[in-house]
Amino acid sequence: MKSFAFGLLALLLTACPTQLEVDNSQDQGLLPIGPDFNDPPPTDTNHTVDAGKSPSQAHDPLDSGVDVASAPSDAGNASIPDNGDGHGNQIITEPTMHQDAGIATLAPTDAGHSEVTQPVVDAGSNSDGHTEQPWTDPDYPDGPNMQGAYLYERLPIGGFGEGAAVAIHPDGDYALIAERVDIVHVMQFSTMQTTKFELSSSSNYTFSDIRFHPNGHAALLVGHQKNGSSTQGLLIHFDDAAWRSGSTDANVLFTPMADVPDALKIPALRFSQNPTEPAVLLFITGSSNKLATLRQYDLELNEYVWLGTTSTASVEMTDITLVKNEFNGFGVLVVGGHSGATFKYYTEIGGVAEWRNEPGNSNTGNLSYAESHPSGDYALPINWSSGKLYRFENGNMCSSDDALSYSINNVRSIAWEPNGQRALIFGRTYGSDGSIHEFRHDRFECSYQSCAIGYVPITNFTASPYFADSNTYLVDGAWRSDCVGGLLVSNDPGMVITFQVEGQANCWD
Repeated sequence: MKSFAFGLLALLLTACPTQLEVDNSQDQGLLPIGPDFNDPPPTDTNHTVDAGKSPSQAHDPLDSGVDVASAPSDAGNASIPDNGDGHGNQIITEPTMHQDAGIATLAPTDAGHSEVTQPVVDAGSNSDGHTEQPWTDPDYPDGPNMQGAYLYERLPIGGFGEGAAVAIHPDGDYALIAERVDIVHVMQFSTMQTTKFELSSSSNYTFSDIRFHPNGHAALLVGHQKNGSSTQGLLIHFDDAAWRSGSTDANVLFTPMADVPDALKIPALRFSQNPTEPAVLLFITGSSNKLATLRQYDLELNEYVWLGTTSTASVEMTDITLVKNEFNGFGVLVVGGHSGATFKYYTEIGGVAEWRNEPGNSNTGNLSYAESHPSGDYALPINWSSGKLYRFENGNMCSSDDALSYSINNVRSIAWEPNGQRALIFGRTYGSDGSIHEFRHDRFECSYQSCAIGYVPITNFTASPYFADSNTYLVDGAWRSDCVGGLLVSNDPGMVITFQVEGQANCWD
């Protein structure tokens, strides 16, 4: 059964602050990440200057010259000293060996982001095998002029439990759909057949996020698993090549990773659009005084690099997103809003790392989820309790007055179209509707209203074939890249629902 949704929500919108004054008075306390290029070269002209490369590396233009260190690359802090700069920013101090949170893999100590001009990367598989293409930052056009009309259909997947997360392969061929506990489904779109894999039992595994690597060769699932009376972080690797070869052996397709750094939970991860960059994972530790740690993770090498750790008091952080700073550089927004509320921003400027505490707005309320435009130029954090949609840009959060306000609450998550033109924002049942809004990338033509957002609900969501109730949430969604539609998943009752923008390239016929 299909339902048609078309609506328009008029909302006030003004420009968000785009500048951030950075206090440089404590720069001496910040440690650079990466090599120090200010040191003069050796003056002994009888010897060749050692650039950090072995002879085999010397003529490799893509080799950064970083040798494997004798110490672990990950030095996650077990405790964070009081080292603020007095202006809400936390200065990152160099971790020591006894603070290491647990990693057996040795890796380079250089955690900096080296710049490589047009690196050659594996762009993924096609009918001829793997192709090599240089990475270039794509152009992202503005969103469509008019709001889309959406068609929805619940799929008849028997025995589907409480949904938690969904990710679609970058080529649009199939999807991974995680139930909240133990079970992951693989849905092949060519046949619309779903294969169920029980990765654990007795609610041992709890899943919170799934993401595909941009080249599609692998996906990562994160969450936590039981550890006596407590929990520990969970990271599972999914093998795309094994699935395409026809394997249905869960032990071949899904690999729980060993030597994961100590954490109670790993609630979220993100990949850059650039396939040469590692994933970024959020690790949660601590009980009454919670700590949020960011680490990069290299899938190929199974290595972690510690970026930074910050105290969040009693607030458990729930989501991250990669969003550029005011200099177009690397940054990670970290949000939490279910037990208290705060947000933090980790960034690097001139090779120096820093944490910023609630930059731009200290009164955002319960921000629990966030997603960045694929360009990484801005992020849209969600206040689940007030229904406000904020904009984080240039290292700064917009004011509460400038945030988009909805007439509903309990908004849950955002899913961006891969080309960045649209995003769907969704959450809890509202009346008889499955509440969904469409955000269109930077379309603000109206003089006093926002033309960028509209209400596109699943109508009759509480009736057949959905049978949702007032506590049913649409918890996650993902778009296909080969058409203009995708999948949504709900929690209770657990459902998998297709969506399609009417009149656009069809995904489901």
